[in-house]
Amino acid sequence: RGVAAALDEAAERALARGAPRAAALLLERAHALTPPGDAPAAARRALDAASAHHEAGDTTRARTLLEAELSRLSAGNERARALFGLARVRSYDDDLRGAAALFEQAAAEAEAGSVAQALAREGLSGTLFRLRERLAESVELSGRAAEAARVHDAPVLLAEALATKALSEAAIGRPEAAATAEEALPLQPACLDRPILRQPRFAVTVVRFWHDDLVGARREFEEMAALAADLGDESSLPYVRVMLGQIDCALGRFDDALRETNAGRTIAEQAGQRTLLAYLLAVRAVADAHRGLDEATSSATQALELAGRTSGIPAWIFASWALGHLALARGEPAAALEWLEPLREHHRREAIEEPGALPFLPDGIEALLEVGRLADAGEALNGY
Repeated sequence: RGVAAALDEAAERALARGAPRAAALLLERAHALTPPGDAPAAARRALDAASAHHEAGDTTRARTLLEAELSRLSAGNERARALFGLARVRSYDDDLRGAAALFEQAAAEAEAGSVAQALAREGLSGTLFRLRERLAESVELSGRAAEAARVHDAPVLLAEALATKALSEAAIGRPEAAATAEEALPLQPACLDRPILRQPRFAVTVVRFWHDDLVGARREFEEMAALAADLGDESSLPYVRVMLGQIDCALGRFDDALRETNAGRTIAEQAGQRTLLAYLLAVRAVADAHRGLDEATSSATQALELAGRTSGIPAWIFASWALGHLALARGEPAAALEWLEPLREHHRREAIEEPGALPFLPDGIEALLEVGRLADAGEALNGY
């Protein structure tokens, strides 16, 4: 028992100095040395080891540990936490819809009003945002998670819940998104030992980007990329790089966008993050399409194939936009609309109104005008 506790402390120090891989190995050893009669400590160490492996970029090992632990746990908060951990890993290496189902299961199995239930609700809220669907429900779920965090005096959970709430509010055009983001940001100091994606700074910067602060948002993401590298936070780097690539595309800096997406792609491939790999390929395709390069078709096709297997809606959006832009540039507006109109229909169905979340719409409007669908072009323009 004493040796296991000492290894716990060593793992905590390793995480603090930016060595999640070392922490994961220490926690696994602590788990192995936990006395058979101390099941709660064994479960906690296994879940913490999985979390550290995921942060270090080893999603395969994280998933193996979580699945093994789930087979041993009975219903309750510990099992809900294991489901939550597996859902988080699957949302990067497997399938977003499958992850959403696991988050829902975790919320159902956790004790009512518990931190475990609030974590699961926040996880489901964030996954719905990444799926770009049921966003009003996402706002409600993250709001309930924030209420529970206040009751339990859990500032890290509160920061995550408010940050996720701000993202979904912004996507559906709710004016309170900026205020929610401002409420989340002062909680940043409580989250400095967390992966970058779980710090409010990340979500707040996405909102700033959508609200047209491109230069400021890019500077923030550059700092986050450097910090993630220093912390050994391989799990966050692909998402940070994909955001940098998007901003570079919006700034017309397509060579820079290619550099960012290529850097993120290497890390995503090594970490087994297939949902992010699809997203990076799709943003790369947008950059290539705007440079008039045929390579855009190859990247977009790969992105669409991966997006289909992982429910990668952002990848589908950017890859379809790339192919629509290429067709429009070739003087084929009808072909362009075959790619762009499904995007407009999806965003209209999900009530996504934030212009920053609709980067494909100008090409869609131009294509509608060129085929003579003036009323539809006017409707799209009014929605923009």
